[in-house]
Amino acid sequence: MKKIVMGLSLLGVIILLGTIYFPRQEFNGLEKSEISPQQLLYWQKSSDDLLSEIDDGSFYMQESIGSQGVTLTRPKALNKEAVIRLKMISLSKGVKININIVPQGQSNALSFSFVPDGENTNVEILKEGKLAGGIKSPTIVPDKFYEAEIQLIDNQANLFVDKKPCLSLGNYSLAANAEMEIAIEGIPDNPGALMIKDLQIFE
Repeated sequence: MKKIVMGLSLLGVIILLGTIYFPRQEFNGLEKSEISPQQLLYWQKSSDDLLSEIDDGSFYMQESIGSQGVTLTRPKALNKEAVIRLKMISLSKGVKININIVPQGQSNALSFSFVPDGENTNVEILKEGKLAGGIKSPTIVPDKFYEAEIQLIDNQANLFVDKKPCLSLGNYSLAANAEMEIAIEGIPDNPGALMIKDLQIFE
């Protein structure tokens, strides 16, 4: 598969959304699971339009030409508190990346979105499909992995990028049986592609 390497450079700027945010780096009582690229091959695919393979120790996912986006879903629901950490690199120009937290019935669903906007990347939190906050990153750097960490603990939803606080949403509790999804959507004639490595889930 042809890969056009284009990374996402994101500002480490904190946005406070109705709460005072203090970063929490230790996750007492949460057990860490390391998800290998081989395990990701067995996550649920939204359709046959999602193509995947192991490439140099990383998990590579791409949508087919003509697809309107594809989703990879963890087969096991998240616990009441969870932390998701992964390294990712966009491999096609204009790809939109979502990390979704979807409870049964869709109520209280969250999306952590990385959305191209010209030469910028908008980083957003959407709650039940509505924008809850975002920032704009002015730089796109090629050939670079970025670490994203989502903390769903202490009645908050926090996003870190490269260990820097990025966005925070207060008064949020993770519902039972919530699913975790990784979704990509490209632009016409340029399918979305993403490479993932070092995926860890604390719960």
